[in-house]
Amino acid sequence: MAVMQEKGVPAGVVQSTEDLDKDTHLRHRNYFQTVNTQEIGPYPHQRPPVVLSKTPSELQPAPSFGEHTEYICTKLIGFSEEQFTELMQSGVFE
Repeated sequence: MAVMQEKGVPAGVVQSTEDLDKDTHLRHRNYFQTVNTQEIGPYPHQRPPVVLSKTPSELQPAPSFGEHTEYICTKLIGFSEEQFTELMQSGVFE
């Protein structure tokens, strides 16, 4: 970065996740929130850029692969429990 800037080329640092995690300014601003996921465990994730005092946000992990398959099939699509079980046993959702 410094060499490029010396030559007149606009350049900045590309930070890794580890760099961001060590950034004292971001830590002071509570930039990261730990989200617990089933697949990888605790994971630092950036918070939304706006913090509202009356309606603060809390990040939730994304659904796991297939987590809502039964609900979607039986409640939204309208499959019976028997139809869903048959499809599940036949490997359709794998």
